[in-house]
Amino acid sequence: MEHNVMLALIGVGGTLLGTILGWLLNSFSKHGKLSVFVTSWEEKLQYNNAGYMNNSNSKEQATYYWYELRLDLYNSSSEMKIMRDIKIEFLKGKKVSVTQIPYDDATKLFNQHFYTYSDIEAINIPPKSVMQCKLCNGYHEKGLADVWNSDKAVLSYVDEKNKKRSVFITSLDYDQYFANKNNVSESD
Repeated sequence: MEHNVMLALIGVGGTLLGTILGWLLNSFSKHGKLSVFVTSWEEKLQYNNAGYMNNSNSKEQATYYWYELRLDLYNSSSEMKIMRDIKIEFLKGKKVSVTQIPYDDATKLFNQHFYTYSDIEAINIPPKSVMQCKLCNGYHEKGLADVWNSDKAVLSYVDEKNKKRSVFITSLDYDQYFANKNNVSESD
């Protein structure tokens, strides 16, 4: 009978050990995070020239600012991740100069000589996957001064734990932007 008790205890111990090991492995596989990679940032500074938008040669000439941002979103977790309340923030130091909800480029529609877009909504990123996302928006004359006074741009969002996250996009220096642009134009 002692032999049967030993076999029963070994069976129960093996079952408990298997259950604990399974729980640990499941817990480890759920760990992971959402990684946001900025793959490109493009800006256009333009003005209206008799109904056509032309590139500006100076801040004074610019009446329209447009940006396009491409992102790769990687979810290394085995659970769905979410990005909500997505915004582009232009900062001067640590202070926000101006905030804007970007458009989702996937919603772009051409309608009688111009494009229309919808604001970006919450994004669900499936487990163990990569998503690509293209955001865009701009400012007409109103808001340009706030952009000019900014020294960096960041993407901000709220995650599934209701925490605000920020991702650095780029440093901004519009005096240098126009100096570089004018030097390139002169050498062409």
